[in-house]
Amino acid sequence: MKLGLFACIVACVGVAHIAVLFLISHWRTMGQPYVPPPEPTFTTATFHFVDDKGTEVKRVKEFTVSTEFIDPEKAKAVAPKK
Repeated sequence: MKLGLFACIVACVGVAHIAVLFLISHWRTMGQPYVPPPEPTFTTATFHFVDDKGTEVKRVKEFTVSTEFIDPEKAKAVAPKK
């Protein structure tokens, strides 16, 4: 058997296995409701400063991350540990 034919057979068998695994995972989630991904907790902004000649002098990239670990109302309800 030639080496090229053997490599082709191995590649086809690999692709077939990946396709079967994809179909199985798709069938498992078929009846479940769609859960949208969570909203991102970060924002980005870019500011460009241009001089009188029209050339860019400075570029500022700003990343803001806001994370809330627990709802403040639930935090008040939890008794502090002593």
